[in-house]
Amino acid sequence: MQFSGQNNSINLAGNGGFTMSGLSSGVPYVEEEPEETQIISDGQGGFVNQHGSVINEQGHLIDENGELINKEGQRVNEEDVLIDEQNRPINENGVLIDSTGVPINEDGTLKQDIVNEDGTISNADGTTKNVDGTVSHPDGRIVQLDGSVMHPDGTIAHPNGSITQPDGTVVEPEKKYGQPLVTVDTVSITDIKNSQSMIAMLDSMIQAVDSKRAELGAVQNRFSSTVNNLSSISENVSAARSRVRDADYAAETASLTSSQIIQQASSTILAQANQRPQAALKLLGA
Repeated sequence: MQFSGQNNSINLAGNGGFTMSGLSSGVPYVEEEPEETQIISDGQGGFVNQHGSVINEQGHLIDENGELINKEGQRVNEEDVLIDEQNRPINENGVLIDSTGVPINEDGTLKQDIVNEDGTISNADGTTKNVDGTVSHPDGRIVQLDGSVMHPDGTIAHPNGSITQPDGTVVEPEKKYGQPLVTVDTVSITDIKNSQSMIAMLDSMIQAVDSKRAELGAVQNRFSSTVNNLSSISENVSAARSRVRDADYAAETASLTSSQIIQQASSTILAQANQRPQAALKLLGA
């Protein structure tokens, strides 16, 4: 059983099996516990670990001279602190440090920052603060103001984990996902541990479904609000268009009636005006 893989999916291959993809968007990453070192005899009086690296009887990495080293091959003491040729503790820049990691001088006094004539500052930890605010390390690394680190080979490591290659290519950071408590080969509810793991996995799946439903519900609400808003706008536009283009039937009817009354009155007055001269002529003729 797996969840939060590279494609952001949940895949249960045991007990019937089903797959849900794109649901577990927020499963936290759980740092794996350090692998316990296995001390294996090499048959020649020495020891190696399960990866074939040479170690001592206590399981610590050693070089060909039997001195303690770290994974990068640098000499360290029993507390895994870097040491110089005189076995004195130093930091990654080769500066002497005390038991608390504070830079010190050869005589044991605290090392101080030094302001140079060119405006740069030689920090006590062995780095140099440049005039532009960047910090240079003895190994050639330059820490930019935004926290990105420019390496001597031209690569730039950004704070978000991405890396810009010298040719400008950007390599996105590797995603880390939560580790499953139960694998395909061990899907079982026959003991307490696996049962609890199965319940935890199912809870994660339910939470993933709930989260996706909430996301879809929020999107649906936004769509509904947009549709309602557009409907209101369409109604208002139609009403405005109607007021501009459509005739007012009542007003036009009243205007027509008024025109008809005026026309009829005018005809009546004209007829009466024509009758008056005729009446006068009749009186004169008589």
